[in-house]
Order: sequence, then C-alpha cells, then structure tokens
Amino acid sequence: MFETANYIEAALWAVIGVGFLVVSMRRGGRRRITALAAITFLLFGGSDVVEVQTGAWWRPWWLFVWKAACVLSMAYLLFLWRRSRKPLCAGCGSELPGNEYGVCPECATEVKKT
Repeated sequence: MFETANYIEAALWAVIGVGFLVVSMRRGGRRRITALAAITFLLFGGSDVVEVQTGAWWRPWWLFVWKAACVLSMAYLLFLWRRSRKPLCAGCGSELPGNEYGVCPECATEVKKT
C-alpha cells in the first residue's frame, strides 16, 4: 500500500510539473516562475520515487534535504505568485503594470487601462 500510494503521489506531482512546463513554454511574462515551478514539482515527484526505494522520507539525509529544498522552493513560488498578480495582456501574456495607454506595448492589443 505504501509503495502504491507513493507512486500515485509521484505521478500527481509529475502531472502538475508537466502542466507548469507547458504553461512556461507559452509566450508571456511569467515564464521563469512557471519554469521554476515545473522543475520543483518534477523534482518533488522524483523524490517520492526515491522514497519508495529507501522506505522513509527522512532517510538517507540527502533525501530529506532534497524534499526540504522542494518545499522551500514551493513556498518561495507561492510568495512570488501572491506578490506579482499583475494584469497580463490577453494577446501575448506580457505583464501590464501601470498601463496608461490602453494598448499592450508588446503586441498592440487593446487592454483595459490600469
């Protein structure tokens, strides 16, 4: 049961990571954050596969450090996401903080003035 649950959990993290990877490949302003999220979730899923092999998430020590680094990265990503909820252009995905002209400077799509 433990092994099956960990493999399912690893697959879940991998699917989330692939989702972030797909989003990061699109044009837009938040590519770095979504790419970091993709890497973090894929690595976290990989740590669950290693956990099945070792039998514990805290042993060996480097697995604990690996998982802790992933959790810290997720916390940092949450912080960045909450801090940067800036409006995005519907046409190209560029950030539009303080847009006074009603037009995206990247693709000239009409946008709501901020």
